[in-house]
Amino acid sequence: GQLAGTHTFVGSLSWQNGDLNNAGSTTIAGGSTLTIAGAADHNFDSHAIVNHGTVVWTAGRIRSGHGGTITNHGAWNDSGTGYALNNDYGGAGGTTFINGVTGVYNKSGGTTSMLVPMDNSGVINISSGTLALGSTFVNTGTVAIAAGATLSSAGALTFGAGSLFRGDGTLSAPSLTTAGAVAPGTASTSGLLTMSGNLSLQAASQALFEIGGTTLGTQHDHLAVTGTLALDGTLAVRFIDGFD
Repeated sequence: GQLAGTHTFVGSLSWQNGDLNNAGSTTIAGGSTLTIAGAADHNFDSHAIVNHGTVVWTAGRIRSGHGGTITNHGAWNDSGTGYALNNDYGGAGGTTFINGVTGVYNKSGGTTSMLVPMDNSGVINISSGTLALGSTFVNTGTVAIAAGATLSSAGALTFGAGSLFRGDGTLSAPSLTTAGAVAPGTASTSGLLTMSGNLSLQAASQALFEIGGTTLGTQHDHLAVTGTLALDGTLAVRFIDGFD
């Protein structure tokens, strides 16, 4: 079936199949949960989905076009394996995923293909698996990649001022140019962060490093770059765990 018009849902909603192919909007209220599951395609051509609560995406492709948008102001929990959010319907305006300032996109599990433009001013946490970017990516927020996890991009990336790239995992892209901060590990622990590709730190950027001992990656921060490295900006070093 197809749900038309403009709706706000409170409580728990399960989207197993059916289309939202219309120019209306669906809002998930704060404190509410939308579960996207089942192998069937989940289509929202021309539709706007706005999340203020929690979305749990476990299975099924999500497809749109003609200006369809997803705007996440809450938590978007993606644990799917081998699924994609794409622009199969095409048309003017395409499809966009917006992770707003208060939005948190949590990726775990296998590989998710983000085949539409993604705009992040909130937080993207990749705790395991891979988030594969197949279109443009605008980032002024935080990208945190845990050990063993990957953010990949087919194209070159640019992170804006105020952004933060941190963690113990891998960013794989032809290049990353950033005016924001790069910080291996977490805010309180050291780590080993890998850039698979070229990395260029701009004049406004910061490289944030913690030193808590002499062991690379576990006691002091390490940034590994497989390609070329261009250094500019500010290096900020602080001692942790009583090390001197």
